[in-house]
Amino acid sequence: MALGDPVFEGNFFPQAADQNLRFRLTDVGGGAGITLRLTMEHGGEKWESWATFVADRSGFVNPGLQSPKEGSYEEADQMGLFWSMLPVSEGELFILRDLEPLRYEISIEDGDQFGKQSAFSVFLGPGGERREIREEGFIGTYFTPPGEEPGPAVLIIGGSEGGLEKYRAALLANRG
Repeated sequence: MALGDPVFEGNFFPQAADQNLRFRLTDVGGGAGITLRLTMEHGGEKWESWATFVADRSGFVNPGLQSPKEGSYEEADQMGLFWSMLPVSEGELFILRDLEPLRYEISIEDGDQFGKQSAFSVFLGPGGERREIREEGFIGTYFTPPGEEPGPAVLIIGGSEGGLEKYRAALLANRG
C-alpha cells in the first residue's frame, strides 16, 4: 500500500519526564508499513530505538494499541520506543547527569524519511524552583513544587553509589 501524508497527533510539548507521551499517526495509508525511529543525545552518546508498524484500514498507527511487526520492542506499548532505547555505539549505561530537558526526535520512515516530530520532557515543571544548599556541612538541593499550596517534605538520601539524585526529587516536587 502507498504511504499517505502521515500526521503526528499528540502532546509533544514539555511534560514531566515521568509521564507517558501519548501520540499516534493519522493519514498513513491503510495497510502501509512504516518505521518509527526515536533518537536522543544524552551525555555525549546517541541513543536510538525503532519499531515497524502496519497502518490499520483507516490509516492509523498507534503504538499504544498496536504491536510492532519488528523493532526494539515487541508488544503494544505507548512508551516502548522510549524504554527500549540503546546507545548507537557501545557506551555507558543511561545515567542522568543533570536536570536538563531530555530532547527526542521521532521520525517516520519508509525507506526515506517522510517526517519528524521533536518532543522533550522536563524534570522540574513550570513554577517549580530549585535551590542549591551548601552550608554548615550540609550539601543538598531543595525543590519546591509549582503553585502556592504547601506540600509534604520529602528527603532523598543517596546510597553507596554517591551523588545526589536530583531528578527524583524534581519529579516528586512536580507531584506536590
